[in-house]
Amino acid sequence: MAIEFVQDQAYWSRRWQHVVLPVMNITQHELQALLPQADHARPKQLADIVLRDPVFTLQSLRVLNTMPRGSYSSPVVDVNNAVLLLGPQRFIEQFSNFPLLEDKFPVTNPLREASLLLTRNSRLAAWFAWEWGKLRLDVKTEELYLAALLYPLREWLINTDAELQHAVRTNNPRAIELVNWLHTRHAAEIFATLLAKWKFPEHIIDLIAENRQQTPRSQCVFLAVRLAQALARGWYRPEVTEILTMTAEVLKCDPESLWPIIRGVILKEARKHPVPEVIPVARLLPLIPSEDEPEREKTVAIAPAVVKKETAEPKPPSKIDEGVKALCSLDKDTPFTAVISQAIKILQQAFGFERIALFMPKPTRDCLIAKFVAGDDQLKALSIPLTGELLFARLAKKTQTLWLHGDNGPRLKSLLSRDEQHLLGHSHWFAASFCVQGQIVAMIFVDCRPSGKFLDSSLYQSFQQLSQEIGRRLPSGASAAKR
Repeated sequence: MAIEFVQDQAYWSRRWQHVVLPVMNITQHELQALLPQADHARPKQLADIVLRDPVFTLQSLRVLNTMPRGSYSSPVVDVNNAVLLLGPQRFIEQFSNFPLLEDKFPVTNPLREASLLLTRNSRLAAWFAWEWGKLRLDVKTEELYLAALLYPLREWLINTDAELQHAVRTNNPRAIELVNWLHTRHAAEIFATLLAKWKFPEHIIDLIAENRQQTPRSQCVFLAVRLAQALARGWYRPEVTEILTMTAEVLKCDPESLWPIIRGVILKEARKHPVPEVIPVARLLPLIPSEDEPEREKTVAIAPAVVKKETAEPKPPSKIDEGVKALCSLDKDTPFTAVISQAIKILQQAFGFERIALFMPKPTRDCLIAKFVAGDDQLKALSIPLTGELLFARLAKKTQTLWLHGDNGPRLKSLLSRDEQHLLGHSHWFAASFCVQGQIVAMIFVDCRPSGKFLDSSLYQSFQQLSQEIGRRLPSGASAAKR
């Protein structure tokens, strides 16, 4: 069906009613591995695998509930019951042909990371909702888990519509306006309509639909989803405290009592079931041991002095540490051009960045042009305007660094010109600007786009440290003007 850019819920319900969403390859692999011993597999064993993949959970329950069955059959909302209904072997065979997310979205496609981040946040939300259900005592934890797991999947409908995404990538204004319209509340209402068409029971839809009356049960789900999204941006953010306060009111408990539960859930996700290619939220937590850690690990974490100094071997410095140290050792009178040259060498050899570009202002100072490029000759043609409110124009106003990643990429994409989106991408890269008296002197761009190597927070911290050392050696205002 050819796409129509209409802001009509009924149209999008019809368009997406029969869509088959892609599942994670790891889910299919783990289920297939159980097939030879399917007769001895426990239903819960299969259910645990499926419930770690929100899309697989949706697809399997949707197929089962729309299959012809007896007129007195009730909807299936429990994956464990679904496995019991079909039997382990038939369940695996029935659902082994779903399309794979990794096939639909190659590594270079930003929607791949966005979908995996959505999976990670859905899992966390489901586990939080399960814990809130245990504290409430008057709700079914399985229903809260399922609702929270499925809640964010409205985004998948948008992400996996190939024609819609193609229109957005080509900056079709009607498509961009339509996506903004969907993101307000309409995608949620369309998803609730689809769940009804897929024969999900009303009490599950009530927990997901935003336009229905709020109850303590639905609040547990909504707040769990919000908490997972907020923690992905940092546990220290004010919104986390606000969400915990509201959650504590629903659960009738002290907000501080929720933190041990939160840490336990986040560490469980990171240690036992991390989402491939995605940084666990636990990386952003303060270094506090959770309640379920072995006592030995707690002792080391809380009182590291008990480890004897003579038995501890010093950790050898990494290439990155040595590179930053080499830049620090440069004489203070070293010309800025020599500092930049040394920094680029460190970024290539120590950091391992595959694409590096150094941009400097034209004499007219209205744009930046490439002075050095490694890894991608196409970047030589890129001209970055310094006027207006685009992303790099903002970056060029002072000395600072930027990490564009999966969480902020969709928001910042609109601040990149078409050439910047095409040549630099809007998935994963670092940039640093260097200014003297409010005037841009140089800008560095780095990434690992050719191989798809993942950039993480520790690498960004090292990049920031190197950029600070470059900034300390910026020329004075007078010498900058001469250069």
